[in-house]
Amino acid sequence: MAGDIVNSDGSLNTANWDAMYAAAGTDGWIDYTRGKAATDAGGVKLYERPHFTIQKGGTQNAGQIGSIYEHGSATGSDGGAYSTSQTDVVTFGATSGSGVVSLQTSGYTNNTGQLKPQPQWQRGFQVEHANFSSYRSSGVLPAGNVKPMFVASSNDISSENGTSRLIGTADGTIFGVGSNTAANKVSVKLAPGKLPVAGAMTNKAEFLFVPVWDKATRKGQVAVIITAGTAEGVPWTDTNLAYRWWEEWREAYPGLPNQGNTSFLKVLGYVDIPGMSAPTSVAVNTGMHPWQMLGADARAIGYANSPVKDHYLELRDGGVNGGRIARGGLLAVGSKSEKKVVYFDLKPLFAWVYDSYYGANHTRGERANLGLGDSQWPQTMALSGVTLPVVKTVAFADQVAAIKFTGTRPAPQTPGEPFNWVVTNSAAGQGTVHVMGVGGCLPGTANNKSCAAGDISARSTVAGLPYVSSIATMLGMKRTGNVDLNSGFWFVGRPGRDVGFVRLNSSGAGGVIGLQYKTSIEQCADPVGLADIDNYSNQSNAQLLMCYNDKKVATYRTDTLFHNGSWTAWAQSTSVQGTSGVPVEYYGSYPTSGKPVHALTANVP
Repeated sequence: MAGDIVNSDGSLNTANWDAMYAAAGTDGWIDYTRGKAATDAGGVKLYERPHFTIQKGGTQNAGQIGSIYEHGSATGSDGGAYSTSQTDVVTFGATSGSGVVSLQTSGYTNNTGQLKPQPQWQRGFQVEHANFSSYRSSGVLPAGNVKPMFVASSNDISSENGTSRLIGTADGTIFGVGSNTAANKVSVKLAPGKLPVAGAMTNKAEFLFVPVWDKATRKGQVAVIITAGTAEGVPWTDTNLAYRWWEEWREAYPGLPNQGNTSFLKVLGYVDIPGMSAPTSVAVNTGMHPWQMLGADARAIGYANSPVKDHYLELRDGGVNGGRIARGGLLAVGSKSEKKVVYFDLKPLFAWVYDSYYGANHTRGERANLGLGDSQWPQTMALSGVTLPVVKTVAFADQVAAIKFTGTRPAPQTPGEPFNWVVTNSAAGQGTVHVMGVGGCLPGTANNKSCAAGDISARSTVAGLPYVSSIATMLGMKRTGNVDLNSGFWFVGRPGRDVGFVRLNSSGAGGVIGLQYKTSIEQCADPVGLADIDNYSNQSNAQLLMCYNDKKVATYRTDTLFHNGSWTAWAQSTSVQGTSGVPVEYYGSYPTSGKPVHALTANVP
């Protein structure tokens, strides 16, 4: 129960450590991490656009018969670039299935626009990812509810990447699900007694960082997990050069930037978080934009530069493709009850990877000794000597609800200064955004930048938010002057059923609440989280809300539909039809066996 986890003042009850562990994946955990559910009415019941079903007899793809759409008509002609988005939803307490629900949350094809959440036609309208059957048969996952805790992906930093999503479970298993065309099978198990509570992946899927509660030592730690991506269906053990797939590397190279179809996971070690017993949030950024891995012909350079042993001079400093590998970064771990954020410097980790592939000791990164053993490449931190130094610990007066970094900008656009946003909640239930400058700590591809405590400083605050339960990456909204992951984020406040976004000033001098509305009991009585629906090919400008006690997910749209990245409104689109002054539309919901808590989406090519 929640009372076992927190004291009357909302602080963590560390005297009852066993109850804290037992509460993972339960209502008590959500009450602690997201606040109590709203008890009042209020909210606006928003306009819901009519739904239509693709019928037999047309010229459309036969597999889509039965799909629901709201825009256009199923004529079979194309209505902008084809795309769909897949969203993986983590739920608590599922009474059937795995607890992870895979849905289509947008679709543009055959002159239709689809935004109501629904099963994917590409998978025969199944809501459980196809990888689960093999995970169960191999013993990676048990039958039934796997008790998922979070979903992580590199597209939470850079919307151009992140085809695969990684799910963390309460028993410490990390496993991969992905899109319909990027679904490599991969898994790893954390050491016993480590409860994973969140996950953050670096910009180009090089590493996954998972804050854990260590039961034996009662310490907060970060699991450092190195990753590699390969072509679809190609295991990391493959000794042949793989086929051309999204310009991916032709072999598995852990720690190098990749296209996000993760096929290799290895725990390098666990790093203690000084002064923190119970981390609850995490964020990471390297300053690396995905486009920095593109060559002059707009192709990713992995395929052309495989195998590394034949091309390492081209990607090292001074080479023809020098400066395309991340050289450092910043990891931020927050604790709600302990009211602090601890920042780690990732430069030693990325310097080790770079030197192993492209430096004087580049042969350390060769595949001859690639494997999961401690001494095999990549070696564990205990053997390699790599450390993650603490740069700074920042204490706050109020509880830390969430943390997130700005995104990244491609050259030649002026990069702008990067920031870290820390959202806190006061005892009175008021949310505040703390804008933290993190200048020299996100080096991108610069190898001469170092990260020091003085590089992390409080710049400004944005007050006046409601109680904030969670925040989510904003993939872009044209109607607000194209606010995106560099200049704002979505927030959800469970106690008041509040949804909105904050737009931050590019100079770090504060910001404003750009939109705020309250969900209605009929449409989403208990919002606890949000995922911005992927805008990679077609901009839906829609969001998926996790409605916890409703046991459903629901879609809302906040701007005109745009297609093919042109910012030209699709001919079959229409402006948002607001209700009672709220410029938002409701697109319906999809029921889930468990109570949804976290989700991420990706474009499905």
